[in-house]
Amino acid sequence: MPGPEALLALLISPVLLTVALVLSGPWRLFDSQPPLDLMRELEQRQQDLSCLAASAQARASPSAARRAEVAEPLGCAQLSGLSDVGVVGAGITKLVLRAVLSPGGEEIALKSVHWAGSDVSRCVQRYGHAEGCFQLAAYKLLKETILLQTLDHEGIIKLHGKCYNNSLYPEMKVVSMLELGSPLEMIQLLQLPWEERFKICLDLVELLNYLANSPLGSIALLDFQPRQFVMVNGLLKVTDLDDVSTEELSCKTDQDCILKFPTKTFFLKCASHGNCKEINEKRNLFNAY
Repeated sequence: MPGPEALLALLISPVLLTVALVLSGPWRLFDSQPPLDLMRELEQRQQDLSCLAASAQARASPSAARRAEVAEPLGCAQLSGLSDVGVVGAGITKLVLRAVLSPGGEEIALKSVHWAGSDVSRCVQRYGHAEGCFQLAAYKLLKETILLQTLDHEGIIKLHGKCYNNSLYPEMKVVSMLELGSPLEMIQLLQLPWEERFKICLDLVELLNYLANSPLGSIALLDFQPRQFVMVNGLLKVTDLDDVSTEELSCKTDQDCILKFPTKTFFLKCASHGNCKEINEKRNLFNAY
C-alpha cells in the first residue's frame, strides 16, 4: 500500500485523484501511542466537538431540521463515481478539490485534511506522530460540518454530504461535500458595476446579521479574510467555518470587554451572565469594514 508521500503525489495529480478516492486499505487508528500532550489535545478537541454537537442538536432551527429530513445527502458511495477531479486550493488545514458527480453531472467541492498543510506539518514536527496529528486536524473539518448542518442561511455554503470512513486512505478518511463556488477576487470585484457591488455588500450585511442571531448564539468569524468567501450564482457565501467562535468572551467587569483594533476600540458591557455582550458581532462588523 502506498505511503503518505505517494498518496500526496496522487492528490497533487488531478488525473489520478479518483483512483486515490476509491482505493481502500487497512487502517488502524494509531500504530503507536501518541505523546501525552498530543493525547490531551485530542481529548480536548473531542470534548469541544461533543459539546458543539449537543448544542447544535438542541438548538438547530426548524428549517435546518426539515432540510436534513427531506434532502438525500451524499455519502461515501458517491466518492467512487467522481470524474474530472481537480485541485481548487489548499490552506493550512484543508485541501479543496472540485469534482463532477456521476450520474447527474453536478459539480461539487470536496474538503479533506491537507497532509502537507502547516497545521499537520507543525504538529508532526512537535509530536512526531502523523496519525494523531491528522486526527487533530480532522476535528476542524468535523466542527465545520456540524456548523454547516446546523446553520441555515443562503449566505452560508450548502453542505451536500459527508464521508467518514476509516478504511479509506488517510487523505480521504474525512471528506465534506459542498456546493462549488468561485473564489472571491478583490480585483474582479472592483471591476464590477456599482449595482453588483452594492448587492454583494447587502449579502454580507444579511449574513452578519444572521451570524449575530444564529441558533447557536452570536458567531464570530475569527479569520475574516476574502479567501473565506466564494461567489455562487452571483451570491456571496462564506465557505470556511472551522475557525469560528460560538462563545462570547467571558468577563467579570466591563474592563474585560474592551475590544481593540489598530484603528478602533470598542468598550462593551459585561452582561449579567458573565459574557461580553455583542463582542462577536462587533468583531465581525469591524473586520467586514
